[in-house]
Amino acid sequence: MIETLFVKINDTGIYLKHDFEWDLHIYFNEMDAVVIRKGFVVKHWILLLLLGLVISCASLISVVESIQKFDSSFITNSGIRLYFLLQFVPWVLFIFGLVLIYFSLRRGAILEIYTEYGRHKVSIKEIEKEMKIGDIVQFLNERVKVTVDKKIQV
Repeated sequence: MIETLFVKINDTGIYLKHDFEWDLHIYFNEMDAVVIRKGFVVKHWILLLLLGLVISCASLISVVESIQKFDSSFITNSGIRLYFLLQFVPWVLFIFGLVLIYFSLRRGAILEIYTEYGRHKVSIKEIEKEMKIGDIVQFLNERVKVTVDKKIQV
């Protein structure tokens, strides 16, 4: 039996976890095919990438404008905290946007399960790190048709 945070494979089938609960069990006789390939780890990666780009660009423009408008006479003892807070927020947003871009472009091993009802995708990045992809392929080949992408090291 192989188990990660999002998938559990045993003799009867594959369990998929959604919302931190074992939600779906797919029996091997219900599966048409299983594909192991490289793919984006995040489900809606395009939206996350666009959001990260918008936040990063907007905050970078704000940082550049605030540097150009820097006025040292404005800084007094009472206004210094507010001024530095207003200078600090765009930098935090810029870093947040960069983190969103990084997470949206991460790629890893994906297990795709094709059934007559649809397709289920789950990340098996932990198994790829432990170099156990060959064990999964060998285990699943006995039960269902498995296709492995060339980019995956078995």
